[in-house]
Amino acid sequence: MLNKNNLPGKTKYLYYILKIPNYISNIGAIGTLQFIKTVIEYRSKTFSHFQNKQQNSILNLHSKKYNVDFKIRKNTSDIEVFGNIVLEGSYDFVIKNLPDIMNNAEYTDNLNNKTTEKVCIDLGANTGLFSKIIMSNVAIEKIIAVEPVESNFHMLCENMKGKGNVICLQKGIWNKNTFLKIVSNGFEYGFTVQEVSQSEADVEAVDMKSIIDSFNIEKINLLKVDIEGSEYELFDD
Repeated sequence: MLNKNNLPGKTKYLYYILKIPNYISNIGAIGTLQFIKTVIEYRSKTFSHFQNKQQNSILNLHSKKYNVDFKIRKNTSDIEVFGNIVLEGSYDFVIKNLPDIMNNAEYTDNLNNKTTEKVCIDLGANTGLFSKIIMSNVAIEKIIAVEPVESNFHMLCENMKGKGNVICLQKGIWNKNTFLKIVSNGFEYGFTVQEVSQSEADVEAVDMKSIIDSFNIEKINLLKVDIEGSEYELFDD
C-alpha cells in the first residue's frame, strides 16, 4: 500500500496526485485544487520560515462524505491533520461501528437509564475535526472537546460555532487537577506537556473525574484520547 510517509522528498506529491479522484469525490474539484495548492505552499516553506509563518489565512472546505464544513489554517500542520482525518478517513471505523455498538441490546441493557444522554469526550481535540465529524454522523448528543493549546483552541471554537451541544474546554488533561507547561515542536499538533508549578504554567489541567462531575455525565459513550504521550499520566491513578 502506498504510504506518503515512506516516500522520499518531493516524491510525496505523487501520493496526493494519485489520490485526486478520491479527494474530488469528498471535497469537490475546487476544494481539491485549493487543498493541493495549500499542501504545495506548506511543504515548500523552510522550517525557519515555517516557525515564523502567519496563521491568519483560513481555508474553508466542505466534505461531501461527512456533510461537514471545516476551517483550517493555511501554512500550518492543520493541512496534515485534515488530510489524515477528513481525506484519509482515519476515524471511519468509529463512524461505521459506533452506531451498532450503541444500539446493541446488551450495551443498552447495561445502562442504568436507557434515556441517558449519549456523550463523547474528545481529549486532544486539536481544531475539532474529529468532534465535528462525530457530531454530524453519529447519534451523539453532547461532546466535551478538550484542547490545551491556545491557537488550536481558537480554531476549535471557530469550527464549533453554532454547535450548542459541543462544550469546548481550554484545559490540559492529567491524572489530577494541576498545572502544565506546553512544549512545542514547531507544529500545531504533537505538543507535549510537563507538570509544573502554577507560576510556570501555560494551562490548567483537570482529571477525568472533574470533567465527569462538572457536566453531570452518567455514561461516556465514546472516549477519544490523542494527547501526545500523556496517556500514561492520564491513566496512572
